[in-house]
Amino acid sequence: MFRFFKFSLCFILLTPSVMGQIRHHITLNPNTEISLIDLVHGEKASDNQRQTFYLGRLVLEAQSKLILDRDITIDAQEVILNPKSVIETHGHHLILKTQKLKAVWFDPDQINLSEHDRKQSMGAIDLRAHTLVRDGDPGQNAKLPGKAGKDMVVTNPNGRNTVFGFRFELAQPGMDGVSGTAGLAGKDSGDFILYVPEYTGLYVLARGGSGGKGGDGSKGGAGGNGSEQGITLYYENEDGNGKGVDAFVIYPPNTGKTMQDGENGGRGGDAGSGGPGGKGGKIQIVYSKKDVSKENITAFYEIEGGQGGNPGKPGLGGDPGRGGSISEAIQFGSSWRQSYGNQGQPGRLGQRGLPGDNGRDGKVRIVSGNINNNDDTNP
Repeated sequence: MFRFFKFSLCFILLTPSVMGQIRHHITLNPNTEISLIDLVHGEKASDNQRQTFYLGRLVLEAQSKLILDRDITIDAQEVILNPKSVIETHGHHLILKTQKLKAVWFDPDQINLSEHDRKQSMGAIDLRAHTLVRDGDPGQNAKLPGKAGKDMVVTNPNGRNTVFGFRFELAQPGMDGVSGTAGLAGKDSGDFILYVPEYTGLYVLARGGSGGKGGDGSKGGAGGNGSEQGITLYYENEDGNGKGVDAFVIYPPNTGKTMQDGENGGRGGDAGSGGPGGKGGKIQIVYSKKDVSKENITAFYEIEGGQGGNPGKPGLGGDPGRGGSISEAIQFGSSWRQSYGNQGQPGRLGQRGLPGDNGRDGKVRIVSGNINNNDDTNP
């Protein structure tokens, strides 16, 4: 006795097969969307990963959508995919075994139909990852610039207004900017195997997702500024002979710098590289009728690998530190001098990132063979 259930989205009819296996007859109404596992329960394979669903007739009316959220085998007596209907696997693998498949709803001899119009008149298998996760996420942009270098500081901790009483803290270079992170990889497409006696065509979407854009590096820190101070010195040195005062003040000992020199800006942060594209899906069609010519097959296979992501932008170099100006008065010698320092150098641009590699294209293999002698392995 037949059992009949009506859902708001589809009709299900359960019938026992000759071998006692319950087969579900499923019809999805137009413009509806539902997951297969929300309709029927499949039988788990030995690896506890792939499920097999035994169906009688599987009919997707126009613009309806059947979702498969795991690796699945569908063993159906008949599959009818009306125009713009689609079985979506969200990147999972699908094996479809059926005695009859109809997905082409136009005369292949209508040469005036464009490729777009033909695709719109076909049912489809979409093996791409879900749109929300298909493309790789972009890398993170560096948010904080490099830390600025400290300015030149001259102190006189012991109050001794001679060359030998001063302490020098030279200007410091800016710190490097922060690097952006690499973009993430695009998701791979699922793979598809179809076993059918006679194959007339199908629209299969199996492109890999695009890689994410690399993150931008941040700007390097500004260099420290040279000192701008008025300094009054007593004319004195350690030997008491009054020589070498200027050399010590303007050129702090053993530094190679002057008190007035600004420091260099920090290098910009490196750009993040783009993420690699996802792989296109592998498609294998096995049909059993020897008189089927491949020339009579009307099919479209979109199996390109995903585009690699673009690199981010390298961070700009930090601004140079300003050169200072020191007014130096020397007592007992009645001399006075205004000394100007050099500006530091701008920081270098951060290293450029690399574009992500394009994903590997998928493959299509259409062969004649025994459709009853097959196993549930991916292409």
